Amino acid sequence: MNYLQQDALEKLRKAAINASVAQKIALRDFEKAQAELDKWTKRYELALQESNKALASQAKYQKERYQAIADRLKNLIQQQVTLTLIKNNLSVLKNVKEIFKIKADLTQIVSSNRFDKNCLQTAESLLDQTVDSELELLRKELDEM
Repeated sequence: MNYLQQDALEKLRKAAINASVAQKIALRDFEKAQAELDKWTKRYELALQESNKALASQAKYQKERYQAIADRLKNLIQQQVTLTLIKNNLSVLKNVKEIFKIKADLTQIVSSNRFDKNCLQTAESLLDQTVDSELELLRKELDEM
């Protein structure tokens, strides 16, 4: 695997870590906003029942405010699910990287005439099938995003 591929994998790994942290923070904040929304919804309903216009107005404002915050955080969390899928697929890319390394090692062994070339072709064929399987799995998961 060349330098550019390794660099891309490293950047993907770092992005996945950052996405995981951001998702945890967004989920925590979403839960807080949802609790505040529930609190202000109850206060709004109570103020309406008691015909307290001033409290109803304040409660309605807060209820709408926390509804907007919760909605934005929910959208952020849904976007981060995509990033989590990328994080999960990082292991697939690591497997592919290892397969390419093994293939390069096999080629080097054969070029030094320490290995039967027919055996190498069989091993390379198996490695190619494994790479194809790993990449197909990755493609399917990315298509589902």
